[in-house]
Amino acid sequence: MPRPVEIVVHDEAIASWLDAEWPFGRAGPPFATDGTVLKITIRADNDNPLDNLSTSDSLPGAAETRHLRIDGREFWVWEAPHEELAPSEACAVRASLDATGITITAHGSPFTGWTALMNAFHEAVALSGVVPFHAAAVHLPASLEGSGQTWMILGPSGRGKTTTLLRAVRAGWLPVAEDVCWLSPGTLEVVGS
Repeated sequence: MPRPVEIVVHDEAIASWLDAEWPFGRAGPPFATDGTVLKITIRADNDNPLDNLSTSDSLPGAAETRHLRIDGREFWVWEAPHEELAPSEACAVRASLDATGITITAHGSPFTGWTALMNAFHEAVALSGVVPFHAAAVHLPASLEGSGQTWMILGPSGRGKTTTLLRAVRAGWLPVAEDVCWLSPGTLEVVGS
């Protein structure tokens, strides 16, 4: 069963962004939870420390981001739409684990790396025990002919997930998620965000 999530934000611009992008308030997806609270703290720092990191070992991430794991307790995410983007030009996001939870620090002034921040935030929420999917999802309610079904439609961007979702809705399915959904592994419940 997933752990409960508490989100604390120490920056007004990031709080506004989170309010617009995260439909669950200052908590995790609405699954039944158990255990100790996972505290996710998000703050801003005007410095850009990527110049001090060896970024050559970074790996490509979702939505034109780069990911660099320092160790089991720290990783970095930054947007890299062009491979030639110098680390000093990127807004970086650092996520670090400690005994109280995970702290996400958005580096760069002005901060513009919202995709990198969303990547790091989704990774933090996943630590509660839920699984994020870049997927569309549809649900067919139970009927006299059979039990209900929820389908997740996976694939790279531009491959027809939304088109398939719209066709399923026209055929009587209910939309759950258009782009990102969350799965509770214990119950296989799916929630859209």
